[in-house]
Amino acid sequence: TLTWHFDNLEYRVDATTARGASGGVSVNGETGFGWAVPGGSATLTATPDDAEADEFQYWTGDVPYANRFDNPLTVSVDKAKNIMPFFGRKDGGVCVTKDAAGNWYDAATWEDGVVPGTNDTVTVTGNATIDLTSMMAVKSLVVASGKLTLATGHDIPAKLKVVDDLTVASGAEVVIGANNRKSFVDLAVGGDLMLAGTAKLTVYAGGANVANPTWRDFKRGGSAVDVGGSLALDGTSVLTTYASPNTGLGVVIGAGSVSIAEGAKIKSYGWGARKGPGYAS
Repeated sequence: TLTWHFDNLEYRVDATTARGASGGVSVNGETGFGWAVPGGSATLTATPDDAEADEFQYWTGDVPYANRFDNPLTVSVDKAKNIMPFFGRKDGGVCVTKDAAGNWYDAATWEDGVVPGTNDTVTVTGNATIDLTSMMAVKSLVVASGKLTLATGHDIPAKLKVVDDLTVASGAEVVIGANNRKSFVDLAVGGDLMLAGTAKLTVYAGGANVANPTWRDFKRGGSAVDVGGSLALDGTSVLTTYASPNTGLGVVIGAGSVSIAEGAKIKSYGWGARKGPGYAS
């Protein structure tokens, strides 16, 4: 008779997969992964393979947003965790989306095959639908023409951080979230968000217009647009928010200042939009 006796439960902290440029991670001094007892902690250190050209920029996966940019990173361990570092170019560059659909972290989504990081400017010139799976960060975002759609799968929260400015040119459009998806996407812009001319920005808060919703659908939803500088609607541009009246979660918008041209509009459907905490009316 073989009898197993289990003791000293430990959770695995896995950091074997890097995103962006190549690099490695140590977990509690061990390469790739480590173990921690429940209630314990794990310390992760990310190192790029080519330290002259690349640098660690942020973590994705099971990491609190407030700690995404820490390196080394210390996390408390109450379950198994999967944490991935992102390595980006030190000098940055311009990354252009392909006129197609794809995942943000898939090199095939980008014209030059380089996934953008915090030192890169993203330029959109066609119709691109990009799936977000965690947190992404770029230096600036310019939608010069066409339509950029940023969305996630069901029940997957995601955040896009634009360090400087986001500009949507006249005739171009940005869609955040997606109709009939029970998910939410947050957009954080450190600088200004400008809608020029006839530009459009549409934000969905989760389960808007879900066919035959259940009680679980009502608990989904919620998106946020947080602008550190100015939110400016020029010309006849339009900012539209969609939020199901059944979710209880609308679109939260905050900005350092807001300017709306005489011909521009903010349109809201369902629960619509509300101002973010800490902002004036």
